[in-house]
Amino acid sequence: MTVNTNNQNNVQKHSDKICILTLKNLNKTDSGMYYCMSHYNQLAMIGSGSRVIVTAHEPDSASVSLQCLVTGLVPYQVRVFWMIGENVLSGWTESGWTDNTDSATEFTRAHLSVSAEEWNKADGIHCFAEYDGKNISKALVRSVNISGLNKKTLWILYCGWGTVFLTMAVVFSVCLRQGKESAVPPEISSVMFYSVDPVNLGLDLSPTKK
Repeated sequence: MTVNTNNQNNVQKHSDKICILTLKNLNKTDSGMYYCMSHYNQLAMIGSGSRVIVTAHEPDSASVSLQCLVTGLVPYQVRVFWMIGENVLSGWTESGWTDNTDSATEFTRAHLSVSAEEWNKADGIHCFAEYDGKNISKALVRSVNISGLNKKTLWILYCGWGTVFLTMAVVFSVCLRQGKESAVPPEISSVMFYSVDPVNLGLDLSPTKK
């Protein structure tokens, strides 16, 4: 059997009736119909052919991994989910203890992987912790490249962020106070948010290990 290509090929004859052709290092120009032909003396028989379509290799799309850490609640008491724009996503969760000491707290860590395209286009990404019919959320803030910003712009940016964090602190303090007045269990003493890396969120409800 003869194959006319510019690439490596290998023909294995298993028997008088079966031959296997292996093509390697193909490119788009090798696409087409491939025929198997056998001949005996003056007779020749051609098969119906096999169509081969060679496409360009596309690398795996880039993705962004998100994490949301919830502490202060027994894992089975809390449901953690994500919202990207109007879409609700679950991802997957894990739970455990922060350490092996008597002051350790239980935590639930939620994971979500999104494509780079979705990450760049998302209007907002929020992590929600649902407990006893109430939702506590944390918005993810992307990191900002400040190397090219002037000092005036930085001051405006810092002041703007300070206002947002202050507003969030006031809002969550009010929510917490209203929650206590609505007979929320006393072991939930505070809600604390802290800065982490751009793809990690934290919700801290601060109870202690019993």
